Amino acid sequence: MKRLRKELMVIGTTTSLLIALLGAFWLFGGIPTTIHTIENGKKIDEAFSASSKWVDGFREKNGRLPHPGEFDAWAGALQDETHWVKHIGILSKPSQYPSEVAEAFGNAPNGGYVLELWRGEWAEYFASWRMESTVDGAFRLYSYLLCIALLLFGAAAGLRYVSLKYCRTE
Repeated sequence: MKRLRKELMVIGTTTSLLIALLGAFWLFGGIPTTIHTIENGKKIDEAFSASSKWVDGFREKNGRLPHPGEFDAWAGALQDETHWVKHIGILSKPSQYPSEVAEAFGNAPNGGYVLELWRGEWAEYFASWRMESTVDGAFRLYSYLLCIALLLFGAAAGLRYVSLKYCRTE
């Protein structure tokens, strides 16, 4: 029985150490990725802002929202420093809006529009009636990173505690 307890203690300790290492790799390995994601998010929000200003100016001048072709022509004529703008599309009819838009921003008023950008794995949206986007900010991204790391550290500590408490050989 002592031998079994000793083996369980070694297994528990080793497993808790591996989980703690995973938490450390998650936390410190995720920081550079999170910083990059935040920088891209800022550029996307800047692109949404520039696009929204252009759409609002177009509406004032022409009394209507631009057609997707008109928006694409404007975006395509921009310089390379506005890379993300070239990937934005305009949705002018509520029937075109994905369900995530209503969930994030509520129902659109008359004359509202949505700017949409495919990010490679998911879409980001900008709602004209709220002047907000779905791009996650720094606080939210770091919170995800920290919560998962703390969960892993907590699991490691709990497993270590259990192995010490219940597997003593004395």
